[in-house]
Amino acid sequence: MQNIEIISPDQFVAMPWKNGMGQTTEIARRQADDSDNFIWRLSIADVSQDGPFSAFPGYDRTLFLLRGSGITLSHSSGDFNVLDKSLQFAEFRGDQTTMATLHDGPIQDFNVMALRSHCSAQVMACTDGGLRRLHSNAGEWLVYAVSGSPRIAFDGSTAAQIPESHLARFKSESGRVGELSGGQFVAVSIHYH
Repeated sequence: MQNIEIISPDQFVAMPWKNGMGQTTEIARRQADDSDNFIWRLSIADVSQDGPFSAFPGYDRTLFLLRGSGITLSHSSGDFNVLDKSLQFAEFRGDQTTMATLHDGPIQDFNVMALRSHCSAQVMACTDGGLRRLHSNAGEWLVYAVSGSPRIAFDGSTAAQIPESHLARFKSESGRVGELSGGQFVAVSIHYH
């Protein structure tokens, strides 16, 4: 039997941004054993004004647009990302300076951060309720239900249903392939080095 933890919104933790310009809601994290740093973190932030992102040296970041008209990210590398559709995402390094420009009012985003010396994160988003496979080569899976109630199944049997705005967390079992379907969701697989 697959052990799946369902984390509800009342377990999420609100905290200020590192740069003091807003607030983020931490959904889940894995703490590093030897410091105050996290190995990975999932969070949701409300962005209401243009400005710089907090610096996170050593981390790889993925940012999804959850709600709002859109946001453009301009990076010190010269690259930029335009997110104007729900669950579009951008991948970038936390070491560089990133400026955010809102398109037409506030947005809400979903953030994935992974400490590259310890792990990597691979992401997928589903906006159509269709079937997505969860491969067994990840160390850990995290699935956030954006809308609806996605189902996780193993061997054809439903193992868990994720209520809207909740997170499912479970370890990958070698050789066991799961399936996700229904609703809109973001799935994150963590691969440890």
